[in-house]
Amino acid sequence: MRKFLIMLLVLAVGTTALAASKVNWNTIVSQNRSPRNLEQRLLLGVAYANLGKIEESAAQFEIIGKTNYDAFAREIIKKMESRLAKNSSDIVALNCLAFAYYARNDFRNARNNFQKLVQLDSKNIWSHNYLAIVYGKLGQIDAGIAQLKKSLAIDPKNEYTNLLMGLAYTEKGQYGTAAKYFIKAPRALKTILKMSR
Repeated sequence: MRKFLIMLLVLAVGTTALAASKVNWNTIVSQNRSPRNLEQRLLLGVAYANLGKIEESAAQFEIIGKTNYDAFAREIIKKMESRLAKNSSDIVALNCLAFAYYARNDFRNARNNFQKLVQLDSKNIWSHNYLAIVYGKLGQIDAGIAQLKKSLAIDPKNEYTNLLMGLAYTEKGQYGTAAKYFIKAPRALKTILKMSR
């Protein structure tokens, strides 16, 4: 019976077992489910982002954005850089720092931190995907595509990765190639369209 349940779990999860992060993001979600301050809300948003729960993550970042974000960002950047000075392999601190820089439109520093993340947490497709997004923000579409290919090598069925690949090829004007990826991302496309309303 136990073997059967494990088989069902593997079938239900598909290839996401291969895309595991070194961090237990579900634990971070549990610990911060009712955030009492902006830092806990940031941790919750980052955890959701690393679990591929895009809507939940966006909701947390939207709440943070309605505050005096710039002051909070300066504080959190200073705090996370201090944590990283003590432990440069702190994946949670690197994530917080990368997202804080991204939200401030400091895409070069966001890129540098996401690059470290893909080295430290190489099986986490979300680190690859967010790095690809930052490359896109910097106009480095080919670098973004190369990063997305690494993500697809880990989990070829991930709809968000396929969606990002479609968007990247659209940006390059390669609409036929883009369509091949968009077809593989129906739910992700629907979610993104819903969020953009």
